[in-house]
Amino acid sequence: MAIPIRSFRDAKQRMADELDHPSRIDLATALATHTAQVVIASGTDPLIISSSPDVASWSEAHGYQRRAELPGGRLNGAAAVAVSSAGDRPWLVLHSDLPCLEPAELESAYQALTPGTVVLAPSYDGGTTAIGGYGDFPFAYGPGSFHRHLNARPLSHVIVSLGFLLDIDSPGDLQAARSHPRGAWLTAHTPDGN
Repeated sequence: MAIPIRSFRDAKQRMADELDHPSRIDLATALATHTAQVVIASGTDPLIISSSPDVASWSEAHGYQRRAELPGGRLNGAAAVAVSSAGDRPWLVLHSDLPCLEPAELESAYQALTPGTVVLAPSYDGGTTAIGGYGDFPFAYGPGSFHRHLNARPLSHVIVSLGFLLDIDSPGDLQAARSHPRGAWLTAHTPDGN
């Protein structure tokens, strides 16, 4: 399962009014660590897609395999690297900031992957937190990406569950995650519980 991560140092800019820079780095790192650990607990090894030096150091420290994303390709380019790395095997591209994700949800997504089937998981705000399949896929990440992805593959297997629905993009997302038992661990990674 591939986890694209642009950078920890530049992550969570939309939360700058609530969290200082070191806190945002800590939060992004903790979220990625959680997601990678859930991948491992589901029985698969994470493949980190990033060219960022801080992510490379983190990957190496944890023993995670890493590939560089395409220059200027952003999330769509990183996802394309995941697909090319998979060859003829199934692939799953997963957001790195899913605090409520559990191994059973990943196992369910992975089990749904069969040749000719695409798996899509929406976020609560219309994004796409997980995409899986075989071979090429027309990635179109950005605001409202779930509907673009679903329109591209209308017979996709759609998974709607808490672990995929809630990614951390705003202070409200963080508060919602911390208030749920699955995301309560985040309290240790935000100053004064903010």
